[in-house]
Amino acid sequence: MQATFIIVLFLCLVAGLLMSYYLAKKNYSPIKELMNIVTTDQSKAIDNEYSFLKERVQSINAERKSLEKEIDRQAPIIKNALLLRLLKGQVSDSELNNITQLAQINIENTAYIVMLIDIDNCQSFIESDNEYEWFLARYAVSNVVQEILEKSFNPSIADIERNRLGIILDFNKNNINAKEIAIESANQMIQTIKEYTMIDTSISLSDVEFDLKNLFNAYINALSIMENKLIKGTGNVLIQNFQSDQYYYYTVDEEEHLIHKARIGALDEVERQLDHIYDINFIKRSLSPYVARCLLWDMLNTVMKTANSLGLKLEDLDPNHSDFLNEFNDSQTIDEKMNLIRSLYGIICATTSKRTTSGTTGIIQQIEKYIDTHYTDCMFSISQMADELKFTRQYLSDVYKKQTNQTILAYLTTVRIEHAKELLKDGTLTIVAVATAVGYIDDAGFRKAFKKTTGYTPGKYRTMYFK
Repeated sequence: MQATFIIVLFLCLVAGLLMSYYLAKKNYSPIKELMNIVTTDQSKAIDNEYSFLKERVQSINAERKSLEKEIDRQAPIIKNALLLRLLKGQVSDSELNNITQLAQINIENTAYIVMLIDIDNCQSFIESDNEYEWFLARYAVSNVVQEILEKSFNPSIADIERNRLGIILDFNKNNINAKEIAIESANQMIQTIKEYTMIDTSISLSDVEFDLKNLFNAYINALSIMENKLIKGTGNVLIQNFQSDQYYYYTVDEEEHLIHKARIGALDEVERQLDHIYDINFIKRSLSPYVARCLLWDMLNTVMKTANSLGLKLEDLDPNHSDFLNEFNDSQTIDEKMNLIRSLYGIICATTSKRTTSGTTGIIQQIEKYIDTHYTDCMFSISQMADELKFTRQYLSDVYKKQTNQTILAYLTTVRIEHAKELLKDGTLTIVAVATAVGYIDDAGFRKAFKKTTGYTPGKYRTMYFK
């Protein structure tokens, strides 16, 4: 009886051990699976799995919080990108709802106006003209805009360009006074921004758009209206395109008259002609921004034609206008562009007046003096000489040939050969040394030029001298 009891007890013990092993293994399996997931180095032994899992969970929580902070930090950038896509019509119908939610734009019973704000002048705000300072300028403007507009609208502000902000105003479509309120707000913004930040701005407003899918049309409308800044000037609220003439007045006779007067240095006549053209096109007519821009570029082209006909390089004559093309392109109003044109004509007239006084004789003297000084340079070029004398290559060549009946290169050769004759009288110098001394790269070219000019080879000429 006792033996049976021991056997049964033993069997129960074995069964208990097996059951314990089974349950332990079953309960450990999720932990092992979890360990396999979070363990990056499978070959490394881990003594305390609980401590390891605890550390990993804490690390994951820390990473999650860090990621949440980064997402919060990047949220304005993400929102800006979404607003830009919306304004530029780069959103599909399937994306529209998600983007409006992320950008916090209302879509139920809502109408929209697109407002553009150009920063025209912020020199008192910006010192180094770098991207960070421009960001601060846009940020300062955005704060004023947000504070004023949120009283009547739900504004969504985006950075479009370095000096331009785009704003989507959404409001209840039943608000029939929304456009007038937006105009009043825009005028207030220009004044407030100027008062608190010393930044000059211009604002354009699109027509009301009732379909968010067509917001791109409102954006294009606002861009087109902003072009009127060229006509109306900066610091204004621009609300609509106006009726305009499709053609400008600038005849061939007008252009030829300007060129002729500038070539003889008659600045007073040039200015009277420019005032006449300005009066006809911008006082008595209403040109569209696009037509006005074509006229102004046409007038600048006349300036460049005049300078080229005189052999002048405008960028070299006045350091204040060394990059006059970009300066003209960056000018924002008609008056700014016209003032630059007047300045360039002033430079041309002043230069041509000096030329008239000194005459072409002075130019010939400059050319020959330059050659007399630089004839030993084997890399001598007429283009380099023209640059240093501040004329064009073609102009110098034409003037010299007309006045002397020989080319500049012919004079250069004459100077070199005359100096070579003197050097050949020194019996210690080789022909190669003489050629190098007077500016020839090798003696072959020198021999050919010497023979053509004198009728003798350098060696023969030396022999004749020492006889």
